[in-house]
Amino acid sequence: KASSSTFVYEDVTTASMVLVRREAQLQGVNSVKVWLCNSGCYDPKFYQQGGATVNGTYASLVDLPYLSDYQANPTLAKLVTELGGLNNLDNNALNSFITALLFQDAVTKAVANGGTLNRQTLFTALNNEHSFNAGGIIGTADVGKRVPSTCDVIVQLQNGVWQRVHPAKAGTFDCSSANVTKIKMNVS
Repeated sequence: KASSSTFVYEDVTTASMVLVRREAQLQGVNSVKVWLCNSGCYDPKFYQQGGATVNGTYASLVDLPYLSDYQANPTLAKLVTELGGLNNLDNNALNSFITALLFQDAVTKAVANGGTLNRQTLFTALNNEHSFNAGGIIGTADVGKRVPSTCDVIVQLQNGVWQRVHPAKAGTFDCSSANVTKIKMNVS
């Protein structure tokens, strides 16, 4: 409040964002135009924890918003079906699945043509992975060069429901290089 901040990004935990929003409300903070949270907030439980206080919060995702887009992506749709529905999925589980897909892809490549799976062949396969997208669940990343995707999706909590804001079309990402920038942070 003292800084008249217009932008707040919370990258710790969902509970932290709930506390920040509640405290801001108690103090009468009205200068903030954008409340942005990491992908951990993208969960129906976020609204259950924070109620109307957290409405309007944005979340920046590097994966498809599974609550709205699972039917637009076959890999995601299959995961939701195998788990028995959306209630059995959260962003942490989705990130684990993405990592498992990367591991599966690397193992398959390591043992191709009769190769042996060991630490060296696994890391060689990972270092040669330059176009990984987890079946379209994430934007394409160059794992081998350790270059993350520039793709993202922005969602906003509106009346207790997460809504895709940008880009509007389900199953898509905004992959503009303009999405990546350096920011100066006032860490407190």
